[in-house]
Amino acid sequence: MTAPFPNLRFELFRQAFFLPLLAALFALISAPSAGGRTLSLEEAEGMAVNASLEVRLAGAEVRISEGRRREASSSYYPNVRARIIAPFVGRESGFFADQVIWDFGRTRNRVKSQRSLVEAAKMSKENTEREAVRRARKTFFSVLLEEARLSYAETNHGLAMMNLERGRILEKNGRISNLELAEQESEEKSMLFEKRRAQNAVETARFELFQLLDIQDGSNITLESPEDLEFEARPAKEIVASALEGNAYLRGLAEQLRSDEANVRAARAEYMPVLYGRVAYRFKGEGAETPAFIAGAGATIPIFEGFSRPAKVDRMRAAQQGTKIKMSLEKQRLERDIRRLLLEITHADADIMLSRQVLGTAQEKLILAREKEKLGAGSKLDLKFAEKEYAKFYLKYEESLYNRRVLLVDLMFLTGGLPSGDTEKEGEN
Repeated sequence: MTAPFPNLRFELFRQAFFLPLLAALFALISAPSAGGRTLSLEEAEGMAVNASLEVRLAGAEVRISEGRRREASSSYYPNVRARIIAPFVGRESGFFADQVIWDFGRTRNRVKSQRSLVEAAKMSKENTEREAVRRARKTFFSVLLEEARLSYAETNHGLAMMNLERGRILEKNGRISNLELAEQESEEKSMLFEKRRAQNAVETARFELFQLLDIQDGSNITLESPEDLEFEARPAKEIVASALEGNAYLRGLAEQLRSDEANVRAARAEYMPVLYGRVAYRFKGEGAETPAFIAGAGATIPIFEGFSRPAKVDRMRAAQQGTKIKMSLEKQRLERDIRRLLLEITHADADIMLSRQVLGTAQEKLILAREKEKLGAGSKLDLKFAEKEYAKFYLKYEESLYNRRVLLVDLMFLTGGLPSGDTEKEGEN
């Protein structure tokens, strides 16, 4: 989003507050400190993802799921073992290998279930990364807003100080009463209190940001103001449809549902026998007069296990139904939140348009008051009032921009538009 006038963010602000004191105060807020560095929004996002313990935990869950998938796949391979009985070495001693030949889809569906859980864990990790990016963006924007509020408080306090100095001179000359001077002193103290409160808010916002980024000392870091995100106006139905495809949490639930379906099929297969083959080499001894290879095939036939199999099938079906309900609830919540955000973005755009118009009017008044003061047709008090009014509406403009930025970040998170960040290798840390 562009500024309402050319170079509004710097040129008009500098021109409006031309007084040396106010220029110096604003420089303390906007200029990088000596020996410091600037931090962009993109850098903050990457640092937030790398510093997030939640992202690392999600990465560990992915590796756990991978291990379970490999463990489930082990039934595809033969089970080789050796057995030696002492002191009767010859009795039932040897090397044995068993291989499942057919289990009516039990192993296949277990592997499918675990493979889907791996994908679900990856979707969860992606969602966690995007959540870290969302927190970083909103905190980053919060710092910029608090710095703008501090600049406004600095301006008001500077104007109150100048007005107080002028009042003291007038009071000495008998042009104003002690009561009027006391009111000006009270106003200056009030503006000082507002300035200190704004300073505290900036420190708190910066602390929260640097905690997210795992930065121990951010005193020499200046945030680089990002370009505003462009929002492509599309029908709400189209945006919702895009969100249903791109939302990482919803995609994770879809993978969980595939896993539940495979678990139901695997549980049903437990009613069927398991066919397997066995190859062994037995040592000479009791039960084996000569060393020999033996081979054969067999079957394990389930008969009765205390109703555990039907209970397991029921449990898997209930889990499947629960996942379907979660998906339906998430889709409803997603559509509701997206439509709400779209409505609020429309309101925010209207606020920005109004702020632009009011700010333009305040700028024109400021320029006119400045010219009148130079020509002697206007008082310094009129100029100070115009400066304060301009600063107030400039802050309103910044606040409206902040509101729109935060709403867009939330919308992009729901629709899968936020980047997942550049994480470190999962094996590290």
